[in-house]
Amino acid sequence: MTARDIGLMMGTGTALAMIMAIPAGWVVDKFGANRIWGLFTGIVGIVQILMFFFIQDKVSCWVLYMIYYGINMILGAALLPMLFTHLPKDKFGQLTSFQSLISQGFLFGGTLAIGWIIKAMGDYYRIGFLWGGIVGLLPKNCTS
Repeated sequence: MTARDIGLMMGTGTALAMIMAIPAGWVVDKFGANRIWGLFTGIVGIVQILMFFFIQDKVSCWVLYMIYYGINMILGAALLPMLFTHLPKDKFGQLTSFQSLISQGFLFGGTLAIGWIIKAMGDYYRIGFLWGGIVGLLPKNCTS
């Protein structure tokens, strides 16, 4: 795929996520943020493993990425209520800032790690889907 194809795919995925924002909020309100977070991170893991095995061309890449973006929107909608539920109100700003720093640190470290793994595998980028899928399937607390 060209850089243009990838950019169009990412832009379309972002537009899809924006369209899904309101229904995603309804799903989170109905079933609870913790349950949605636990369930949908597992679903993201499954989708990423499917991406590893089934992306064969541009069409299959687009279809699986749109599913991936949609599921991630539901995860994003669950994050804020989880933070409000579990963090003390008087320390909310400090703790969310700290959470953001920690998340970005892990994102940075994980991105570097997968880059090294891809290089070690001979530039086989699809291993990134497998890596993300396995992490997504790790057990989570799904109670509300």
